[in-house]
Amino acid sequence: MNVPKHEIDSNIWSMHENLVSIIPKNILKKYGKAYFNGFRKKAAAHVRKQDSVGLNPYDWQIEYQDLDDNSFEIIIKTCGFKKLAKEYNVEGLLPGICRMDYLFANMMDNGFERTKTLGDNDDCCNGIYRMTGSCEWAPEKGFEDRK
Repeated sequence: MNVPKHEIDSNIWSMHENLVSIIPKNILKKYGKAYFNGFRKKAAAHVRKQDSVGLNPYDWQIEYQDLDDNSFEIIIKTCGFKKLAKEYNVEGLLPGICRMDYLFANMMDNGFERTKTLGDNDDCCNGIYRMTGSCEWAPEKGFEDRK
């Protein structure tokens, strides 16, 4: 397919934004809190598993750190989605799909920031997630400083 990269990204973003925006805001906000609480609980076990018995080759290899009661940091060192994208020759979907974290954090009233992604060919993804906070979803501003 000879679809320009900006058009691929725009279509991915529009599709996800349209799907998520039909969910009532109060439900999204509750789901966001539950999702982040669940992630916090499972992250330590995930790190122990990856360090001892190993992971499925398409899983994520992470470093995890609680920052405070409201926030945590995840450093993703290997990404299952990036491996699949390469295997199926659809790497053009990245980093557009990586940017969905901004949309979801915005819609669920969570805070989120990141300066690197594996989808941008950086050495890792470095996300800071906040249970309560804000996150701008403004793809028209670009993602040069927000990866």
